[in-house]
Amino acid sequence: FASMLKVDGLTPFLVSVKAAAPGYPFYGRLETDPPSAAALSDPMSCLVDPEIAARRQVRVGSVVALGGARLRVAGVLLREPDRSLFSFNMAPRVLVPAAALDKTGLLRFGSRIRHAELLALPPGPDPEREARALKDELERTLGDPYLTVTAYGEAQPSVRETLRRVSSYFLLVALVGLTLGCVGMAASVSLFLRRQADSAAVLRCMGLTGREVARVYGALCLAAGVQGGVLGLLAGGLLSAWGLSLARELLRFDFPVSLAPQPASLARALGAACVLALGVNAAKLRAAARVPPAAALRESAADLPPSRAATILTLLLGLGALFLYAWSQGESPEVARGFALSLAAASGALALLLVLLLRALGAARPLLAAPEAFALRHAVLGLSRRPGRTLTFLFTLSLGVSLLGALQTAHHCLSREILSGRAQNVPDLFLIDVQKSQRPAVETLVRGVASAEPEFAPLIRARLSEVNGAAVAGADMSTLNMEERSRQRLRTREYNLTYKDALNASEKVVAGAFWKPGAEAAQASVEEGFARRAGIKLGDRLTFDVQGRPVEGTVTSLREVSWMSMKPNFFVVMPPAALGAAPQTLIASFRVREPRKTALLEEALAKAAPNVSVIDVGQVLANVSRVTDTLLKALTVLAWFCVGAGLLVLAGTAAMGRAERLEETAILRALGLDSRAIARTELASMGVVSLCAFAASALVSTALGWELARWLEVDYSFDPKALAITALASLLPILLAAGQRRARAQLRT
Repeated sequence: FASMLKVDGLTPFLVSVKAAAPGYPFYGRLETDPPSAAALSDPMSCLVDPEIAARRQVRVGSVVALGGARLRVAGVLLREPDRSLFSFNMAPRVLVPAAALDKTGLLRFGSRIRHAELLALPPGPDPEREARALKDELERTLGDPYLTVTAYGEAQPSVRETLRRVSSYFLLVALVGLTLGCVGMAASVSLFLRRQADSAAVLRCMGLTGREVARVYGALCLAAGVQGGVLGLLAGGLLSAWGLSLARELLRFDFPVSLAPQPASLARALGAACVLALGVNAAKLRAAARVPPAAALRESAADLPPSRAATILTLLLGLGALFLYAWSQGESPEVARGFALSLAAASGALALLLVLLLRALGAARPLLAAPEAFALRHAVLGLSRRPGRTLTFLFTLSLGVSLLGALQTAHHCLSREILSGRAQNVPDLFLIDVQKSQRPAVETLVRGVASAEPEFAPLIRARLSEVNGAAVAGADMSTLNMEERSRQRLRTREYNLTYKDALNASEKVVAGAFWKPGAEAAQASVEEGFARRAGIKLGDRLTFDVQGRPVEGTVTSLREVSWMSMKPNFFVVMPPAALGAAPQTLIASFRVREPRKTALLEEALAKAAPNVSVIDVGQVLANVSRVTDTLLKALTVLAWFCVGAGLLVLAGTAAMGRAERLEETAILRALGLDSRAIARTELASMGVVSLCAFAASALVSTALGWELARWLEVDYSFDPKALAITALASLLPILLAAGQRRARAQLRT
């Protein structure tokens, strides 16, 4: 509960009091200075926030007055294990033993006090399920609409939502990295099997059947998968240790987690590596099995053209393996299905775009008949001479480039979402209980310390009495299911309403239309999450009880609110014509230029407007900034690790056919071209490849990035870095051609 704390020689100030019974807390521990103060052995002692100790010159051993009790300060409260990093109290915390409450005289009729009963269940095989079951049983048995029962799996929803999105991004990085690995493996194995075509034909001449030849090369692919799986397990162990240390630093809690190898996880990782190693190469293995013995006497075996059925089978096996892996890691079929379908759609769109680009290049050949266009004409002819191989190479390269661009877009969108709660961008001081007559004087004082114009918002207390003419209170909770009971509790709580004619920067309309300034019609704008939980929709007629008088409004818009902006936002907003005359107070939010001026402002307000309370959330914002900095570092490291690995994979992919290009270079030398002409021809060829890859990848990566942002449930925004990474990755063939200049120069006719 909130109360006033009195320190000798100072003006009383607002504090948030928490009274804990013996045994608190069940999990974790209180961190205090000195450490021995956590015991609170003296029933007339207390712990105070560092803010009180620093700003009010309160020391260990000082005596403070809370109500009618005089309490000795036993120490400074550094951390409560059940207090979220992102939550804040309306005032600095004072923690007292439950035995001291009666002495304060503050527990009386009309006191606004919230009671919480904490229950610790005995250890069980599935504690989260058991906690949810007990929660449901308590709700059914007690049937109190004003009682909220929360299982630990539902606690701190904002923190859990942020971490859920971050963990989804980590899973996304893993899936993109795995897909890039599949692309690289498919490219390298395809090149290897193409060079082994003559050997496969010789094996057929020696009496091996096609199935036995496929098993020989399949065993090689399987061995590569096992090696990759083992290396992945070693790297995963190191990443797990780093991730656990990061989580401990992030949440300042020593998780009782063991990093001992889990047999199921090891088997799943090795199984995924082996299945993917065989799955992505299934088409080429089937093609190697079909090499006839007579192919040893001619060059027709060099292409190893896979059948259409084998190619489709390869794609299905690859997508199926990725789906199962995502499902096993994310424990959600929606997540797995979303990534697999997004990847399938991106692959289809990419293949279609590349086919159209190749056809457009083929149609442009007559325009390149001039002698000075020899290099470009040769490059276009080289791409169209072997369309199947060209399309495979371009598709492999473009898919990897698209994934890198989409991953950067997802990283950018998620980072923007997290950055919306950084301390540099949000107010750190709030004023509550400002009377309308006091606003001019308070505003003058605030402008002297605020870094920007303060925002004032009216606050009106009310209860929802009717929805579409039906009374809200009085429902029989025993006849309602869990969702209906939750909705009933939400509807019957007390609300803070406000009125205004324009939205602030932290909110936007997602359905309906916000009213024009000066509107007189009875309207209401409702936050979309609240509307969903309370069962309210557009067109509903809401009636609020404002100190005994009904105020009606039809829901004409739903708003999306960024609560991490720390602006004075509300669930329900109405026009000034509806609520302007209602009894109200004002709240204000602003950011100070210099934190040291906060104490001076509090002293000035205590004289000019003693009823106004100053809420300082600077420590909370510092926690938010620290957490977001750590999360962003983790996201950035993983993203660039994946980008670096992807570029290495794509560099290997771009090197496909190097021997063939050198043979073509030798032929051109034999036909009389000098080294410069050959270099121009090779650069033109790789330039056309890079241009096609970039054109297709830029479109597909943008669409895929938008889909991944939607999957992470964050707003999409265009990221120039994603386009730059796409362009850089698309330049790999040109860089490869430039790097082979010395090898070309050494060729002789």
